[in-house]
Amino acid sequence: MKRYILENDRLHAEGSELGGELVSLKTADGTELLWQGGDGYWSGVSPNLFPVCGRLYGGSFTYGGREYALPCHGFLKETEMALLEKTEQSVTLYADTAGKEFTDLAEKFPFSYRLTLTVLLDNDTVRVIYNVTAKDGPMYFSYGGHPGFRLPMDGIGAFSDWMIDFGTECDPLQIEITPNGFCGEHLYAFPLEKRRYLRLEHSLFDIEGVFLKNMSRSATLRRIPEKSFAGSPVITLEYPDCMTLGLWHDAGTEAPFVCIEPWHGTPDTEGIPCVFQNKADIISLASGESFDGGYSIKVDFD
Repeated sequence: MKRYILENDRLHAEGSELGGELVSLKTADGTELLWQGGDGYWSGVSPNLFPVCGRLYGGSFTYGGREYALPCHGFLKETEMALLEKTEQSVTLYADTAGKEFTDLAEKFPFSYRLTLTVLLDNDTVRVIYNVTAKDGPMYFSYGGHPGFRLPMDGIGAFSDWMIDFGTECDPLQIEITPNGFCGEHLYAFPLEKRRYLRLEHSLFDIEGVFLKNMSRSATLRRIPEKSFAGSPVITLEYPDCMTLGLWHDAGTEAPFVCIEPWHGTPDTEGIPCVFQNKADIISLASGESFDGGYSIKVDFD
């Protein structure tokens, strides 16, 4: 699979044409920030999610009287995208249902569309930008990111030396997640330290993960104050359009990474078959309309 490289004097980013996935993000001194998969844990790095986030109940949805099967997080992560444009600081890939390379997508998804995915290196920030255009009729979809970060990123200390700072006071609500990885019927208060901070512990992921609503639209991964030192990486994700934030690693393990997942979508509710246009947080486009969204990863240091 073809790879692309974007770099400047601060960051070195490498991605793949398979789903446009960012597969490496290194600082100027060569420190790898992204989880690289393996060691018996999750094999991904930073897949892009489309046209669903999470699991469909029964592995399928219905639309227009027909049933379509999709894997967890959709098919983009398994799609070889085509190169549209490459510059020194950005790459744009696309998948178009009108193109002969993507005719098989029509069997997985009943809508005609063009999806472009741009990865832009902007000083100390990597931006992942989605553009989706509906063609020849309406369409519905979700999208999201699934970047995993090594912990500890600098190889010093323990997983529990890190926290997430949500940047402003907020009162998040936790989505009930069933043991099968679907949404339950309830939302629960998820108190933060000083209404802003979450210290990371492996026990957070004893079941499936933490998925939050009513959130701020940024999350900063950094060392807790008592374990902080000069030169320690600080990672800030911003996700202005995403309505759900997931925090995840392999359930019931001491996996040495955490995924911070901005989603415009949610898993299906357990026990309820999915009618696609009624899915929670679904994005709707009329024929000819476009949607722009995405998220960014900013790299700094204490």
